Amino acid sequence: MAGWLLLGPKRSLALQLADAGFDVWLGNSRGNRYSRNHTQLDPDASSAFWDYSWDDLAQHDLPASIRYSMAVSGQSSLVYIGYSQGTMIGLAALASQPQLAASISLAVLIAPVAFTTAMTSPAFVLSSRLGFDRFALSQGWGEWGSFQQANSDAMMPICRRFPWFCLGYLTTFCGSNPRGNVEEEMMPLVFGHLPAGTSVKVMSQWAQVYGQPEPPVYDPAAITTPLALFTGGRDTISKLADVELLKGVLQPGVLQLHQHQPDYGHLDFELGADAPELVYPELLQLVTKFGAQSQAATAS
Repeated sequence: MAGWLLLGPKRSLALQLADAGFDVWLGNSRGNRYSRNHTQLDPDASSAFWDYSWDDLAQHDLPASIRYSMAVSGQSSLVYIGYSQGTMIGLAALASQPQLAASISLAVLIAPVAFTTAMTSPAFVLSSRLGFDRFALSQGWGEWGSFQQANSDAMMPICRRFPWFCLGYLTTFCGSNPRGNVEEEMMPLVFGHLPAGTSVKVMSQWAQVYGQPEPPVYDPAAITTPLALFTGGRDTISKLADVELLKGVLQPGVLQLHQHQPDYGHLDFELGADAPELVYPELLQLVTKFGAQSQAATAS
């Protein structure tokens, strides 16, 4: 999760947590540029490597990451911080795996996604309506958004000369802050890590759940782990109307905090210039409160 480091020392959330004394573990979803390893399968040659959906991430990858981080740190519980797809994976795991849920003292969900009735992100709307995902599956494609160093190197000078173009490209897909909170000067650094990459099956699932009034399979009402929600009014992926649907089905006492920033788009929470002052202090206070029994935190 390189995004949680890009604001730099004393400002990025991951480094603030580390400075506060927490053992911080940054998770990378299977198949992104930092998680293309396997004991037997070659991601560049084997279609079997890409035969996974976010159900697999929730049922296998996230639990394995949490068990490993607790084993190494010697802690019996931890605080989970999920962002975007990391919230969807986290909610699915918490709703379906009571034993895993018991080891999480608090789940912080940033730009949470559970319901998608109001989602307006062009990436998911077009993929669903035009069937890009179905076409990719029919062609036998396994990987979606492969990171290529040559492409990244080509984008760097463009983002240095025309940072407004690169920022506009990103915010078109996930919403922008009218205050220009994400600094254009960060674009070369951001695009040095993009695209992150995933499987076609993961993107297909996003397309399938778009516009559905009910979340697939997993019931948020089954969650008993304390939750904190951080949302933005300009976010086109995590819409406030959908977050209210999630809040409406949670058990009493589960929701500990809902902080809403009216001007925030999807990117502001990890890249916004004022996030360290506007968002992170309350988040850190909550993590400190619930992390008193554990000095481990994991972000996905």
